[in-house]
Amino acid sequence: MRHPLMRQPRILKLLLAVALPALSGCQIAVPASAATRLAITDAGSLQAALAAAKPGDRLRLQSGDYGNVLIQNMRFSGRPVLLVPAPGAEPRFTDLNISGSSGLAFAGITFSGSDNPMVNIGESDNVTIAASLFTGATRNADPWDDENRALSIRMSQKVRITDSRFTDIRFAIFVQRSSDVTLERNSFSLLREGLNFAANDNLRIAGNEFSLFRPNYTKKEHPDAVQFWTSGETRGSHCVEISGNRMDFPGEVPVQGIFIRSELAENGKIPDARHKDIRLLGNLYYGSARNAFALSSVDRARVSGNSVLGTDWAERNLGSTPKRDLPDGRGHGGLAPGIFLSNATDITADHNIAMLQFRPVPGVTATDNIDVMDTTQRKGVDWSTLFPPRGKGDTTPDVELLPIAGSDAQKRGIGVLKPLATGPRPGSPEALLRAALATGFHSCG
Repeated sequence: MRHPLMRQPRILKLLLAVALPALSGCQIAVPASAATRLAITDAGSLQAALAAAKPGDRLRLQSGDYGNVLIQNMRFSGRPVLLVPAPGAEPRFTDLNISGSSGLAFAGITFSGSDNPMVNIGESDNVTIAASLFTGATRNADPWDDENRALSIRMSQKVRITDSRFTDIRFAIFVQRSSDVTLERNSFSLLREGLNFAANDNLRIAGNEFSLFRPNYTKKEHPDAVQFWTSGETRGSHCVEISGNRMDFPGEVPVQGIFIRSELAENGKIPDARHKDIRLLGNLYYGSARNAFALSSVDRARVSGNSVLGTDWAERNLGSTPKRDLPDGRGHGGLAPGIFLSNATDITADHNIAMLQFRPVPGVTATDNIDVMDTTQRKGVDWSTLFPPRGKGDTTPDVELLPIAGSDAQKRGIGVLKPLATGPRPGSPEALLRAALATGFHSCG
């Protein structure tokens, strides 16, 4: 079976086969400048090229280890400066710190190191990173020996991270006090923690793949693919779209999917520090954590067209007490996953399919959903009438998680009905960067 990061829907391949070569062949009209003629081979020559660059310049990086790269107080208005590999080159950074800067776009870079965070974008705007690799210093397909975070985005605006791979590192991304941030078509694997968010506006988290998480349960790690919280802040996050993501967590490793909560509102310290205008649309979760999707202290939300399905491990309903941990800390007890909405105001939940669903609570309107029977509740629709038999192993083919032809879910248009287009797209780094730069940002107004 192919690794899930290698899946590409046929229709998407055909479309990109036409679109991306055209993008690859496009030439960016840039003014002649000294920067474009410099040989860039290390951090020093990169600094010199940036100092001489004009908006719209394309800086081509040669292969090599650039070490720690600092970009501070460099602002390019209008067209961004592109930092891309020279033909056939593989530039590698151990650390990148962007501070007080704007108008920068990277593609095709390998970030590999032990600094925490490895890449930092702070008090900056109009920064894009596409088609790049983020990985720990010890590249051994085991995140237990990595203790750092791949990327932090703090107090920044208009940041895009697209078509990139985050793997073999403890923690992928933290976004804090920022606005207009897009995380799209990335893959996240061999991690102990996924994406964390605090006090942000206008976020889009779409088309990403999450798989093969490896938390250390002996350290009481509590992994989530996507988590929102308010601890240490004064407000929640507003205007968020989480759509078309695939979360594939089979085996004895329960990982929560989307967990949104306001500690400040729930403990009464700041009652109005709630999350607002949240949309969960067309996401697919396959795993064994009870809180597959959980929203609490949320105002104005829609939860629609999602599938939350339990693995064979979840069906055993082993619970989450310590005696259920595997001796080496690499596995944990499983539970049937569900969608849970609480402490809510004006939430609509429709056309979802899940193992456990919507206990009646004030503020939630739930219509046209399907509850799949699990071995504990013994309520709902039998799995065999909706889906093919469940497989076992570390990856799960799309066909096993889509409603079968003629099923009630398919007839009524409930849940995720077609293979999701997730993970990095094919194409040259520069073509994918240009595609990212052409996209806008999520807005609620």
